[in-house]
Amino acid sequence: MASKKDAARHQIRLLPEPLANQIAAGEVILRPASVVKELLENAVDAQARHITLRIEEGGKKFIQVSDDGIGMDEVDARMSLERHATSKIQSTEDLWNIRTMGFRGEALPSIAAVARIEIVTRTREQTTGTRVVVEGGELVRQEPAAREPGTTVTVTHLFYYTPARKKFLKSDHTEFNHVQEAFIRVALAHPDIAFSLIHNDEEIYHLLSGTLRQRIVQLFGNRWEAHLVEIQEESPFGNLSGYLMHPRAAVTRRTRNYLFVNRRFVRHPHLSYAIRKAYAELAGKESPASPFYVLFIDVPPDTVDVNIHPSKTEVKFHNENTLFSFLYSTARQRLATAALGSQLLFEEGDLQRAIEQVISERATHPPAAVESESAALPAVEETPPTEALPLEEAEATPAASPTPAMSLFLIEGIGLVKLKNRTLLVDFQRALEQQFFLMLTDEEGSVPSQQLLVPEFVNLLPEEMPVVQTMLPVLRAAGFDMDEFGDLSFVLHALPAALHGRVSGLDFVRSAVTAFEEIQALDDAERARRAVAHAWGRHRVAAFDAEQAEELLAAIWSDPRMAATADGRSISRPLHPKDLRLLLDRPHH
Repeated sequence: MASKKDAARHQIRLLPEPLANQIAAGEVILRPASVVKELLENAVDAQARHITLRIEEGGKKFIQVSDDGIGMDEVDARMSLERHATSKIQSTEDLWNIRTMGFRGEALPSIAAVARIEIVTRTREQTTGTRVVVEGGELVRQEPAAREPGTTVTVTHLFYYTPARKKFLKSDHTEFNHVQEAFIRVALAHPDIAFSLIHNDEEIYHLLSGTLRQRIVQLFGNRWEAHLVEIQEESPFGNLSGYLMHPRAAVTRRTRNYLFVNRRFVRHPHLSYAIRKAYAELAGKESPASPFYVLFIDVPPDTVDVNIHPSKTEVKFHNENTLFSFLYSTARQRLATAALGSQLLFEEGDLQRAIEQVISERATHPPAAVESESAALPAVEETPPTEALPLEEAEATPAASPTPAMSLFLIEGIGLVKLKNRTLLVDFQRALEQQFFLMLTDEEGSVPSQQLLVPEFVNLLPEEMPVVQTMLPVLRAAGFDMDEFGDLSFVLHALPAALHGRVSGLDFVRSAVTAFEEIQALDDAERARRAVAHAWGRHRVAAFDAEQAEELLAAIWSDPRMAATADGRSISRPLHPKDLRLLLDRPHH
């Protein structure tokens, strides 16, 4: 019999029967993702700094989680497989002050009851580890084993002992999607921990430790970074932190969103509605149905019940209405501030903001290419502000030099162009998009490619793969030499020369995927051309200079199809002196 001193040293203890009965019916193992969630959270609570998840066939055949945490000795390793044994709580009071996810001992017996489970673990104080093997809830063996400090849990033959449950499993692809989502949730909640996900011997994610912003970019791509709006607010009843999607970048289709309470992912329709309501007040009818966000609510543990559902994804707050108001008002204020300070110019109805930005930049950085401040803007005839630049603007201009009397000021792809008798705003990103779209449509010319010294692997999300497969012929025509590699990857051998060194293949492809999903009521080939052209304009304009802008202006004025993009967005519009006078609050004389 173990001494009292030995009992105090171990972390895993059997719960008293009254306390065990107060816990909502243990963890329910419904599919491979349920196993993954529990094992990852156990590794987090074991103070791991690096966690690796390996699965095969969507997790139906093989699941393994390895960590470099504090490990367990031989007694704790065995005790962790007993029902109602945990290191987390010892009394009823502890049940209401849970801060961890559940360091070993709660879910493992549930997993062991429906699968074969092997635990190899070693503490940092020991020189030899231990191996425990359980099949169908029965201990098969326990023996010494070699291992570095930490724990590896391997689960095989899931639902072998409960065949009725096994028949409800879906395809490998579907089960992998659920596993991937469970992985993403834990990885987002703990950006300070490095994570890896390997499926069928292919590395899907390799996430370095860092900040939350860096983790979001690692998981979803660089396309998100420019549109993330940080939120951080403290209150007497809880703290809010994380990131929202900029209201101008949010789309009306459903996107992912993640809400965490005390670092635990939860679903809470009432609080999610608070975020949607904040967006709706800014975007009106264009409000996103499910805006992207990653938000963390930190509240005292005794004000939230996480034990009302076996999966712990549903919670109940003691002060839910107060929390709703706090979340809504904070998100609304932050989104409104971000919208006012937006650098996303030249959208419909935003001419005034575009002009204001140009004036502000000109005041702080006067360009040499533009005439002196004393030069008055020429008087021009009144033209409706939505009118595109007519072809007559090239008045008496030789074809070889279409813009001899022009001053150009360029701000992030938006051009202030001063001609002889009018001043214009030109959206060069849209111009590049339309020019590339016409090239793809006319099938004239080819896009020069540049080989990569080291091929780039483009790892996609499951929902992205079929879209990229649809767009593949257009991507290849655009200069992307790429082939499928595995279930969810492409290998990229060459990039368009104009983009080489400026954008990764993954970022470009994901930009095109987003555009493709937002284009409606067209055949797939047309959607693909428009989507790839949209991505081209967005990434190509980042390295755009004044000389290239002048060449593109010549193309705009020589081809009537360059007046607007394929979906009707204006490429240029007049800038009137009266607009400037209104902004400067200067009366007309």
